[in-house]
Amino acid sequence: MPDWLSFGFYNRLALQHLGDVVMVLTAAIVTLADRHLYPRIARRIRRLHATLRFVGFLLVVGIGYGILTLFTARILRHGLSWQSGRYVVLIALGICALLAWEAQRQRRV
Repeated sequence: MPDWLSFGFYNRLALQHLGDVVMVLTAAIVTLADRHLYPRIARRIRRLHATLRFVGFLLVVGIGYGILTLFTARILRHGLSWQSGRYVVLIALGICALLAWEAQRQRRV
């Protein structure tokens, strides 16, 4: 049986590119979470002066989304490395399926 037909081949390939896999999944998660986060942020800073709203928005976007991205990437990296990366392909495909379902529900596809 050729090596590229085995499940282990794809696990080794995904583990070699784990940083890229985590980056793509993190970007998709943060993009889809934006729909739920932005209205809450806008509601909180709506009553402020325009200058304070602008500064608040910059802080939330610059710092808040940065922190959200870092924590999401860290959680994904540990989750995908579970069981020494034995199930990295299955977990990544499952996360992709959930993200596709959520994107379809939000009508972003």
